[in-house]
Amino acid sequence: MEFYSAEDAAPPGAGGPLCMSFGKHKGKTVDEVPYSYVVWLLCGTNTTDRFAIGNYTWIRDNDRALFIALKERMKRELDAL
Repeated sequence: MEFYSAEDAAPPGAGGPLCMSFGKHKGKTVDEVPYSYVVWLLCGTNTTDRFAIGNYTWIRDNDRALFIALKERMKRELDAL
């Protein structure tokens, strides 16, 4: 599974922090959401298809800007290891 690619990167300063548009952390910025929730969203158990990985495709297709922000958050966390 690809977590980050150059084609998904938003230009620097492309806007303010994005807020979650769904789920239990709705209204929180991507940086306020626990990292474990970000991992679950992108890599954990899919809520509608038990054979799919995470909710990766749903988020990508329904809220592209949030999808990019979540992937950037994951990349920052992994780069910090």
